[in-house]
Amino acid sequence: MGIVSSPISTCSRKHQKIYQEWFFLADSDGEGRITGNDAIEFFAMSKLSRPELQQMHNCVVCKVYKKENEPGSDT
Repeated sequence: MGIVSSPISTCSRKHQKIYQEWFFLADSDGEGRITGNDAIEFFAMSKLSRPELQQMHNCVVCKVYKKENEPGSDT
């Protein structure tokens, strides 16, 4: 599965600031990347139940898979 990304510069300044604040919060070791453990700890703060988090994860994975397999996709 490829990495889905879009430049943060395509977001409004308000959303860029929010993204940077959340990224800083989730990046526990300050290395500029989010590990699996970082993600688990970050999403645990949402107070969503484990089944709700699993459903959200499944939706994202499905969307990424669908996008990667669209005709003309370079991934």
